[in-house]
Amino acid sequence: MAADSKFRTIKDLIEAGRKEPNVLTAGISSATGTGRLLLYLVERGTGAKFRYVSFKSGSEAAVAVAGGHVHFTPENLSEMLGLVENRKLTVIAVTSEKRLAAVPDAPTMKEAGYNVTVGTGRGFVMPAGVPKEAVAAMEAAMKRVHDSQLWKDFAARNNYEDMWMGSGEFGKLLASLSVEMNEFLAHISAPQK
Repeated sequence: MAADSKFRTIKDLIEAGRKEPNVLTAGISSATGTGRLLLYLVERGTGAKFRYVSFKSGSEAAVAVAGGHVHFTPENLSEMLGLVENRKLTVIAVTSEKRLAAVPDAPTMKEAGYNVTVGTGRGFVMPAGVPKEAVAAMEAAMKRVHDSQLWKDFAARNNYEDMWMGSGEFGKLLASLSVEMNEFLAHISAPQK
């Protein structure tokens, strides 16, 4: 949110989107990206409705919020942290499981009463049929990288909610995300009433 926005909490924003559907505009970086997925889940769970303007990046969306061209953006903190640190933008909620060190006063969506957790994950995949030994070797190498101080420093500098998943757990996560993404893509592809 812009630092001078009348919306001080995520509840304020969602209630406004519920009471006056399609009035508030969100700046997003992609019509099918994580920010738009987040707002789809919020809308589905609360009855709020927002309008959308796509920008080339989350940082462009953040600048548009700071300039008063759109009301808010759900894009990544790393793309707007400079504007937050310079008090041009205020973070009213984060979508991670835990609060983020860079914005410790911003509650999680769950703390604010909304059962929504969305993030931009990173992972590695291999083609089907790769020998189990190759999978185990690659997983062990990636685990060493993840446990290194170099990675820990990089994750902290970039405000990552850092976590490790092995191939079994990551595979299950991808399967569940596939279901959620298919529902989301079907929704945004359907003619809007």
